[in-house]
Amino acid sequence: PEYLRHVHRAGLTRYVSTGERHIAWQAVQLPGLHKDGSEVPLELSFGEFVEGGKHFFTGIVRDITDRKRAEEALRQSEEHLRALIENAADIITVLNRDGTRQYVSPSIERSTGYKPEELIGKNPFEIVHPDDAADLRQLFTTGTQQPGFIVTTEFRLRHKDGSWRIHEATAHNLLDDPAVRGIVVNSRDITDRKRLERRLMMQYQTARILAESPSLDAAGPKLLQAI
Repeated sequence: PEYLRHVHRAGLTRYVSTGERHIAWQAVQLPGLHKDGSEVPLELSFGEFVEGGKHFFTGIVRDITDRKRAEEALRQSEEHLRALIENAADIITVLNRDGTRQYVSPSIERSTGYKPEELIGKNPFEIVHPDDAADLRQLFTTGTQQPGFIVTTEFRLRHKDGSWRIHEATAHNLLDDPAVRGIVVNSRDITDRKRLERRLMMQYQTARILAESPSLDAAGPKLLQAI
């Protein structure tokens, strides 16, 4: 393209007179000018030799239009996926083989009060309830030994404020997948759901007791309301 021609000429003149290179001579990416006037992304590699007292320069040029399109499509796909993960209600965690976190999605803060950067690189079992930790560690050990292993479980996590939140999680061993190299855990806070389930169960049990004990009919509405 015309706007780059003077740069090319100046660089060549400088090299001939001083031997100094300001750019690498291998896999240089620059736009080229198509016959129709449009620009084409090119990859260039330069060389030189002397023959018969004359200095010659060589250039190998590759049209990388398709590669650039593929790279742009991949970039857009990655940005789209990142946006989905970062704005999802579920928490995405990727664990290393030793159990430390290599990635935690931003949604972790809504459920636990911790920012991702406070948890990455640390052991996830540190905020697991002591009564749940042993079983969870055993599941993790079993999972790391079986490529493709998938398991769903429930456990309690300590919120930053000291309270306990119930989580449901599905873990998938993708340690052997070169694109992931980790155990992917998809989890969600189900504390409110569990509370509602317990309340409904208590109401059901109370209603059944009342149905079996006519003498408690008068107290029934107050008991159900209290529950």
